[in-house]
Amino acid sequence: MCRMAGVVFRRSFPSDILSDLKLAAESGRVPDSEVQGHPDGWGIVSFSASSPFYIARRPVPIFQDPEFAAAEKKVIGLMGPGIVIAHARHSSKGKKSVENTHPFIVGQIALAHNGTVEGLTEPTSMKPLGGTDSELLALHLAEFYEDKNDLKSAMRSLVRETIRGKKFTAAIILASDGKELAGYRDYTVNEEYYNLDVVRFEDNVIIFQDSRSPYSSGSERIGKGELVIVDMDLRVTREKV
Repeated sequence: MCRMAGVVFRRSFPSDILSDLKLAAESGRVPDSEVQGHPDGWGIVSFSASSPFYIARRPVPIFQDPEFAAAEKKVIGLMGPGIVIAHARHSSKGKKSVENTHPFIVGQIALAHNGTVEGLTEPTSMKPLGGTDSELLALHLAEFYEDKNDLKSAMRSLVRETIRGKKFTAAIILASDGKELAGYRDYTVNEEYYNLDVVRFEDNVIIFQDSRSPYSSGSERIGKGELVIVDMDLRVTREKV
């Protein structure tokens, strides 16, 4: 159970995104949990020449970590065009550790996930380093991407061949190959908590959960079973999968 945001930006990274994620991670209520917030780790991924790399990945609360400020400064200093995915974790499967901290990087793919998907198997060509269903989703997406070399096609396959038919609370996914940003939303419980919105500006597009910031005004809710793709020219396409 998590909070996350993905941004495609043409010039400079919008500076309020990460501070907003920090606020949401600290104060957000998790369904059926006595613990407020999302304290079990945080991570930020960006891309260089379409290859993903970690700005930071830490198994501690984002709202208590003194290293967050330095990571935020690095992200704000990125020169566009670029893509960033940031995630704050409330663990449902897998212990609190770096290996279980989102986003996950596998090959050319970075993926962050909110929800729990039961019954996932390990892909044939890659082994997980941690113990989360989210990492297994990243491994499967990377396999599909290696075969198709297209993020939208790989996401369709992930939904249709890996997730569909499984028992899950939610499959809220942000993923990127450094050329496009994908957002997917499906859920079986807690529709309001398992939200995902998209908002467009002149120089950036943001896909996010649970904003405390004015940038969320004018946003559009991504529907159940809907896949959103944002390219580097800020074109947004939406389709049911």
